[in-house]
Amino acid sequence: MKKPKLMVIGNAEHGKDTLTEMLCDELHLDWASSSWVACELFIYDALKGEYGYKSSMECWLDRRRSPEMRARWAEEITAFNRTNITNMGRIIFERYQIYNGIRNYDECLALKKEGLYDFAIGIDASGRLPLEGSKSMDQSLFGLCDWIVTNNGTLEDLENFVNFGLIPTIKKAFNA
Repeated sequence: MKKPKLMVIGNAEHGKDTLTEMLCDELHLDWASSSWVACELFIYDALKGEYGYKSSMECWLDRRRSPEMRARWAEEITAFNRTNITNMGRIIFERYQIYNGIRNYDECLALKKEGLYDFAIGIDASGRLPLEGSKSMDQSLFGLCDWIVTNNGTLEDLENFVNFGLIPTIKKAFNA
């Protein structure tokens, strides 16, 4: 089976990593959080002097400190993509099959137009968790999704949807 390139979209703590891990386990894909990739590439260097971080891990763990910090990370990624809006996505898709955590509509659309990913999967837990603010997450991204996974139930509900709905559909598309 050709390995699909997937985009996973969702608000903070709505289940992106859990969904991505399920997809990777079943489809034998590789991934890393886009936040981690950005941290290693440029965010740690941009913020370490200002915040006194001693390591990339310390910086990465602090990203959730406040809505302002999440917005700052979004600003840094936007600046990294300023010369070419697909910079971040190209780097991620050169290394991995899943871009987990895109936050910018224009970036996602540009990656789609260039054919850098096959499917976009959104995960939404807004029935039980808050949405992020517009400074760190563009909610219109969900309009680019091929599937939206509702994650307002149990872990078992999510596993059932992924294992019996989403994964078979992806496998069929890739003739597995």
